[in-house]
Amino acid sequence: MYTFAFDEQARVFTIRLQGFWTPPVLAAFVDEVTARSVGQARRYGRYGVFVDCRDYQVQTGALAEGFANVIGRASSQERPVCLLFSAMLVKLQAERSLGTTAAAIFLDETAARDWLATQLAQHRVDSTPDMQDDGQTQFACQAQLLPKPPQLRVHVGMPRKSIQ
Repeated sequence: MYTFAFDEQARVFTIRLQGFWTPPVLAAFVDEVTARSVGQARRYGRYGVFVDCRDYQVQTGALAEGFANVIGRASSQERPVCLLFSAMLVKLQAERSLGTTAAAIFLDETAARDWLATQLAQHRVDSTPDMQDDGQTQFACQAQLLPKPPQLRVHVGMPRKSIQ
């Protein structure tokens, strides 16, 4: 249903999604992607997310919304996220579900990877040494502190009835 890979040199977390999901699969995915994301953020700082959805099928509305919730939170962490689809119908479902999140959606892999590389290059830490007049080396560093990642909670299924 899903696989993960992390390219340390490129700082890209690749998630490959496949098939038609059920609520338990989505719940397991949320748990695992959250744990991996937190660990990678601690180890590597800022990184990009490439979600390969070429083998991902059209999902039920609830599952599509749950997946969109995960992607929306990932893209709100100052982390560039791109999704690659091979079918227009699944791409349209993702666009509808994701709404105005910062995730970029593509049908072309080269365009998706180029976009992600550009996003990561624009925000790399500049650590080029500068020489001052007195001969001392000083490092110019432009880094951005990222907010603490929120707890990801996804509810899939029927709404709970209020107890009175």
